[in-house]
Amino acid sequence: MFNEEIRREIIPAMNKFVEARSSYLHHEGTNDYTKDKTIIEDIVDKFGKKVNPVWGKDWKEVVNGIEIREDSSGEQQVRIYRWACPARIKFQEYHEYGEYDSCGGYDDYKDSPASSYYYWVQYESGRKRLLKRTFYLGIIALTIFFAMFIYEQYQRRLLRWELSQVEKVKVVYCRTNFHPSGGNTVILAADKDKDLISELYKKIAATKLVTYVLPDEDERQESDPLFEIIFTYKNGKNDRIESTETGKYIYRCLLGAGWIGGACGDLPDIIKSLVVQDVPERR
Repeated sequence: MFNEEIRREIIPAMNKFVEARSSYLHHEGTNDYTKDKTIIEDIVDKFGKKVNPVWGKDWKEVVNGIEIREDSSGEQQVRIYRWACPARIKFQEYHEYGEYDSCGGYDDYKDSPASSYYYWVQYESGRKRLLKRTFYLGIIALTIFFAMFIYEQYQRRLLRWELSQVEKVKVVYCRTNFHPSGGNTVILAADKDKDLISELYKKIAATKLVTYVLPDEDERQESDPLFEIIFTYKNGKNDRIESTETGKYIYRCLLGAGWIGGACGDLPDIIKSLVVQDVPERR
């Protein structure tokens, strides 16, 4: 029954019904004419039952949720309500073109033959799609919310992975207060310097923190650090902890100009005692 082309049209969720109609266009030229028609051939309800329309001037319900009428110009109209979906209408598209002879009569020799084809339009309710879309959008929104929550918590720690995941720690003390290359370095390995790494980790983890995701110009951390502590983890990630010029505060840079940090207490004294000035590196 439905071997012809089937198109689909969705009734928006906020609309009660969709309206389909036939059409007729006749154009007369100097030597030719054109006829274009869209004709409603069949109506099938959601149960697959064919509706036999009897056209009249007033709206008439031919089956639950489907109304028909013929307007004053003779065009057929069909209303399909959302609860009657899915329903189908079969249309015929008819085209005819002809030319006139010099006497104004129809010229068979110059006539272009009429053509027509049939197709179905299936009308579907958009409510289910809206509910499905709302459900999926809700899932996406919740996923984003929890991802942002986890990300925020993740960012609100100076050291983002656990102590057990630390592989090594690089400590750089800058004697010149300008760049780490001007100071001394010591590298602590997890298998050899477990206690020192634990002490540093716990001191930093206990820091009372403030966070500036989008800091103002005067809130940015752009000073040259007195010292740096770089934690390398088993997953290959790093946490670079820097101090201010005086060494009284430590921070970790976030995306952009943001940072998280706070006062570091006696951490500078531990760094000074750990890094031997005349030995560039200890393994």
